Amino acid sequence: MKACPCIALLLVVLAGHMLSAQETPSAKARVGDWTTMKVTGGGFGQAFAVMVKKTIVAKDASTATFKVEMTLGDKVMPAVEVKRASVT
Repeated sequence: MKACPCIALLLVVLAGHMLSAQETPSAKARVGDWTTMKVTGGGFGQAFAVMVKKTIVAKDASTATFKVEMTLGDKVMPAVEVKRASVT
């Protein structure tokens, strides 16, 4: 499938955007809180939908650990845990 490199890049950009865009709200969030983002589009003659879910799995005064789950169409990507310093 020719669209794979473009879609993989899109997934990385979306995950990074979700993580950076949510830093301030994360200061008030609690373990178990989550956000989702859905993006639809198309390219190379194919339509696609990407769903990204980010859940706070651990948090203390200065860091938060997020579990990021991505679904591309009907394919579920492996979940990734990301630790972010400075959640304020």
